[in-house]
Amino acid sequence: MAIIDLALIAPIIKKELFKFKDYVELKESLRSLKMKQISKKQFTFFFAICIVALFFVFAYKSPVISTFIMIGFTLSFTLIGYIGYCIELIKDYKTYNEIKKKKKNEPWNREAIGEYFYRFKTENFRLKFMKYLEEQNIKVKGYWEEGKIPFKNDKASTLLAKLEEKWLGLDR
Repeated sequence: MAIIDLALIAPIIKKELFKFKDYVELKESLRSLKMKQISKKQFTFFFAICIVALFFVFAYKSPVISTFIMIGFTLSFTLIGYIGYCIELIKDYKTYNEIKKKKKNEPWNREAIGEYFYRFKTENFRLKFMKYLEEQNIKVKGYWEEGKIPFKNDKASTLLAKLEEKWLGLDR
């Protein structure tokens, strides 16, 4: 049986608590989340074992073949990671264009800003979003979700804090 790291799923659970009001729905959601976590870890472990086994089989027969196999696996993992990053960039680009289509003279809700902030997966587009809000000189209303300003420990978070200071009238 796989052990689930609670530190990994605790933030997700906290976010899910605010989404679900019915306990049964929450329980089912957590159960499916655990299953996804377990199956992903098991697949990764199984795949790593297979790679090591192949390496030793071919290393015994021919060191040249085993070297090419390891180079191939390394390149394929690199390519998979790069493709995943490109997919995130495309999603962020679509979200950014969705934001730019909004009416500029309408006041923004802080919850919506926080939602968009967390929807961006790449730091580059989070920063672009914050610069866009700064350039448009928007007005804001409402409160932050959970009473906290969104934070990801990057330049976009710093710029958002400066914008919040401006929106609250605390800058001079």
